[in-house]
Amino acid sequence: MEESKKKLIMIIVVVAFFGLAGAITFITQSRGDNGLNALKGQSMWVKCSNPDCGVAYEMDKKEFYEYIHIRGNRDRQNIFKTPALPCNECGEKSVYKAVKCEKCGKVFFVGAAGANDYNDRCPDCGYSNIEELRKRKKEQLVK
Repeated sequence: MEESKKKLIMIIVVVAFFGLAGAITFITQSRGDNGLNALKGQSMWVKCSNPDCGVAYEMDKKEFYEYIHIRGNRDRQNIFKTPALPCNECGEKSVYKAVKCEKCGKVFFVGAAGANDYNDRCPDCGYSNIEELRKRKKEQLVK
């Protein structure tokens, strides 16, 4: 094949890929809900980090992630830090995602056990649901 035809074909392929990428971006951005409507009605635990408050409560996952998405888009200088939500109890912007231990019931912040451990390990009793699920899955594979 001639060199000029190869270049023309490559240009057409590149333009087609850019067009496809643009169409995908447009479609996903025009959805409006960013896929969050699927979370509506599901609850999650959150906890206030204010030492004078410390309240823990459940909230709707969609509401949580909508706030994070909207606030994150406004606050570009802290893109690697999850913005805090306002607390229902004390009003301070000090509420973050939390986990409720399935064994002892303590509510704690995600990752309280440390960076090199399961993010749902309870700091009180040491239980981790993720670890238990992995153990069971491993036992099933061994059988």
